[in-house]
Amino acid sequence: MSLYSGLSLGKNRPTEDGGDPKSDGSGSNPGGSSAPTESQSVNSSAYKRPDSASEKPGLPGGDGGDRDSDSEDIRSNVVVLCNMVRPGEVDESLQQETTDECLKYGPVVKCLVYEVPGDQLPAEIAVRIFVEFEDEAAAERAKADLHSRYFDGRRVTARSFDPQRFGRYDLAPTSAEIDRVVNRRKGVSQAILENPTTTTASSTL
Repeated sequence: MSLYSGLSLGKNRPTEDGGDPKSDGSGSNPGGSSAPTESQSVNSSAYKRPDSASEKPGLPGGDGGDRDSDSEDIRSNVVVLCNMVRPGEVDESLQQETTDECLKYGPVVKCLVYEVPGDQLPAEIAVRIFVEFEDEAAAERAKADLHSRYFDGRRVTARSFDPQRFGRYDLAPTSAEIDRVVNRRKGVSQAILENPTTTTASSTL
């Protein structure tokens, strides 16, 4: 059964926790390294993995970690999906299933999975699935259809991603995105404390 057979058509439904989206291959990091795991579809060109901390793209606290925006509002032919799967749960079928699912929106050029291992980031954004379409129209269709869907109790997010950053494999979340997730969690926790009987946490990145 396809992973996407469990993707709910319902939107804006409360949920209690987060995860992250799609992948292309092995998203695990058996060595336990702090370097993110990147995978590519068969259509992608060779990728040189960063060897030093200064080369790790966009890791919190490293080069690229202080960017001011997370590219969520730009027009682009690249979409990033988050909260599809939890950290450490990326399997070998995820990239192909994501590609197959996204073909209904238009031709897919490339699909990548990026996972930051360990507890460096909130689970909602630790696994990021990138889908590059041939044109912006297809990306917009995918974003409109997939954003706020629910999968396995997690609310999926689909946002535009800067194609220039994607081209240089600068795939990690920005400090602004991390802050947004952290602040959301604080707001949810405060709301539950103030109204524990009626408040249910919702995943809104």
